[in-house]
Amino acid sequence: MNAKHTPGPWIIHWNIGDFHRIIAANDPDMGFIGRVCDHAPTDGDMEAEAKANAKLIAAAPDILDALIRVRCYGDLGGPLADIADAAIEKATGGVKP
Repeated sequence: MNAKHTPGPWIIHWNIGDFHRIIAANDPDMGFIGRVCDHAPTDGDMEAEAKANAKLIAAAPDILDALIRVRCYGDLGGPLADIADAAIEKATGGVKP
């Protein structure tokens, strides 16, 4: 697959000001890919949600790779295959692996 996204792995730098940075671990000079903000830094629930979002975003390249491998090499059929295909399409903008 010719990915258009920054290749993983992605990691999180926690608490840079009021947000968490998602960076490419394979190219630290690149800067950050994105950031996840705490809308209300004093609210523990908002901070926990922001941290959970950052973890999910940082895992995205690995999740995409796993789904593609399962579809290409695994024995996945029926509704599960449809769910995996929809997630791959959402992540790649419809580009087939």
